[in-house]
Amino acid sequence: MKPAEARRRRVAWQPLAACGIALAVLCSVVWLGDTGLPLRLEGELLDLRFRLFPARPPPTPVVILAIDDASIAAIGRWPWSREVFARLLDRLAGAGAKVTGFDLLFTEPQPSPLAAARTAIETALGSTLREHDPAQWQQLTTTMDALQATEDGDAAFARAIARDAPVIVPFALDLQPSAAAAGPPPTPPASLAKAEYSRVRGTGPDNLPVASALRLPIAVLAQNALLAHVTIATDASGAYRYAYPVLRYADAYYPSLSLEAVRAFLGVSRINAVVDIGHGIDLGRLHVPTDEALRLLVKYYPPGSFTTVSVADTLLGRTPPVVFAHKIVLVGATALGLSDLIVTPYTPSLPGAEWHATLIANLLGHDFLRRDTGAMALDALLILCGSLAIGLAALRGVGAAVLAAAASLATVAAIDGVAFARFGLWLNALFPTAAIVLTAAVVVGGGYAAARRQGRRIRAAFSRYLHADLVAELCRRPAALRLGGEERELTVLFADVRDFSTVAEGLSAPELVHLMNEFFTAMTGVVIANRGMLDKYIGDGLMAVFGAPLPDAEHARHACQAALGMHDALASMRQGWQAQGRPCLHIRIGINTGRMVIGNMGTEQRFDYTVMGDEVNVAARLEAANKQFGSGILISASTAEALAGRGALRAHGAIVVKGRQRPVEVFELLALGNTPGGPPTSMQGTSRPAFPFRRQPAS
Repeated sequence: MKPAEARRRRVAWQPLAACGIALAVLCSVVWLGDTGLPLRLEGELLDLRFRLFPARPPPTPVVILAIDDASIAAIGRWPWSREVFARLLDRLAGAGAKVTGFDLLFTEPQPSPLAAARTAIETALGSTLREHDPAQWQQLTTTMDALQATEDGDAAFARAIARDAPVIVPFALDLQPSAAAAGPPPTPPASLAKAEYSRVRGTGPDNLPVASALRLPIAVLAQNALLAHVTIATDASGAYRYAYPVLRYADAYYPSLSLEAVRAFLGVSRINAVVDIGHGIDLGRLHVPTDEALRLLVKYYPPGSFTTVSVADTLLGRTPPVVFAHKIVLVGATALGLSDLIVTPYTPSLPGAEWHATLIANLLGHDFLRRDTGAMALDALLILCGSLAIGLAALRGVGAAVLAAAASLATVAAIDGVAFARFGLWLNALFPTAAIVLTAAVVVGGGYAAARRQGRRIRAAFSRYLHADLVAELCRRPAALRLGGEERELTVLFADVRDFSTVAEGLSAPELVHLMNEFFTAMTGVVIANRGMLDKYIGDGLMAVFGAPLPDAEHARHACQAALGMHDALASMRQGWQAQGRPCLHIRIGINTGRMVIGNMGTEQRFDYTVMGDEVNVAARLEAANKQFGSGILISASTAEALAGRGALRAHGAIVVKGRQRPVEVFELLALGNTPGGPPTSMQGTSRPAFPFRRQPAS
């Protein structure tokens, strides 16, 4: 198997793991996307997009008429007489308001002081006066009826509604999931029938909300008003992200205040309003997109985005009529303690009237926030692409995977931001981010674990043959260990015991083993101390390589240092052996520098990290040539040249080695210096004279 192919097989798990994580996240989107913690987290990310990309509403003919603290101070204590609202409607009609909607519930008749007085009079005088003077009693009753009719705020408000139509008066519905409904709700009153959107297509799913209770305005007000619901509900995460343009009650569908205001403003007849369950609502040419539960995503704007006028200023004539001309006017409370405050991405206290104005701006401006099948498909694509990009990048290493993860996260954030700000799409940010983070964690964690395992293998394989610093460096840079073989310039050292057969004959087997173990331990220590790699033991000798597995620009000098050090170490050991009466060992060393192949040699089942090539054979022949010259260390001309004048050498001319036609020029290494071209600093324990590097024929 080629090294590249083996490497690809080793890392092929990473793209597969990335695909597996992506599929698992996609399944989580289906099962958990709209529930619990994922929904809350994704909602927070959506709110963050609102704050990062705040949008102004499109030009919308909406004015909020606020019952604020200044109005209460000017008009009087709340609740006001409904005659105030009658005068307000007349003011708006005179200013040219096109539609007026109230975000106030009028479910109870207005208390009347005259009614209480009439009850007291009838209780005190009724029975006596009716019996003794029926004519006087009739006159008193007629007078009280006239006075009460003049004082009745509800009647005045009702007359203003009829006079200044169209006016929307709201009702409220109590929601609960259809599965929890305990039987059908009561039949709605006849007055509610005129508010129904009767054209309905499709069938509702199990999660379509229904109303279980109804709170209507009093009959006198509902008689001539348009009716619409003002029900607002939170989603499963407790946030007000959705509106209900229509709600079902007793198998009938009723519009919201914002939807009915838009219908009246556009002049679309109620018979032309179509509820298409699962798709949306059609008001003529206006299509309102909803989800399958008939919910509309609210696209919020920063607080204060709509024109707001005080009721007091309007009643006192301080507001120019042009402010209301051809507008939808929403009357609602903003005073402290009166308004229904709604939590939005921008504020925890948005007044209800501004919430309805936001929806009207969404509808009239076609400024919708959508979460449809196209957005979900793009979510899936981002999940798959983000994970797969990291898995493929991991083929180039952990660093590439980390960069790919960072780039994927930035891409998801950019696409989500552009989709939200430019195209009104709510893309899921949580699950693509989770897929990317999980994939990166698995890939990086797996890569780190693989690096740890590789480091342990390298340490186990080389700690007995390399210096500890080289082993540590090799663990940090495992790529320097190319498996399968590569050609490099290296230096090879062969060392062999002189006259080993004679020594072995005089020793028993245990004594010989003990002696050779001492010898190999010392010689191996010198090789490793000089940044060499012990390649193998060969009988009574050894082979070492310098310049591998990590590159070493001074491999020739380190090999020569090791050779001189081996002679010095052996000289010291001989003193001890002589004192013990044991035989002494002498070695011959051959060193050659050249191009050779190094790598894993052998079979897939068993191999060694070693060197091969003609230059290796030359080093072995130089070791044997020491017999011819009576020398201890012979080096080749290429090694001598690599020393750059830092060695004391004796030239022995050219020799012919077995397997080569061209002669090899050899030199005896006597000592080694540290400065190129300078004299040696040590004679390395030899008594022979030192000479600078020069070529001369053998004597």
